[in-house]
Amino acid sequence: MTNAERRRLVAWRFKVLQQATGVPRNVARTCRHFGISRKTFYKWKQRFDEHREAGLCDRPRLPHQFPRATPSEPAYGDPATPVGRSVLTRSSTRRGC
Repeated sequence: MTNAERRRLVAWRFKVLQQATGVPRNVARTCRHFGISRKTFYKWKQRFDEHREAGLCDRPRLPHQFPRATPSEPAYGDPATPVGRSVLTRSSTRRGC
């Protein structure tokens, strides 16, 4: 996403927030008008309240932590040796002549 697209997106989200908060009890109507869900509106509103304009930018979808990720080193033995696997050579896997 280019900087111009990012600025346009932030401006559009800010416009949605301003229009909904301009008249009390107008959130549902504004969300229908702009084609967004109320859940999305309140998510943007909370992020805007916490971080101002920076909160209206898209965030990366990747999690910060991967709890089930494979460890970089095996738990036992030499890190270069595969654990729990037999190492097959080409001669032992050949079939036929």
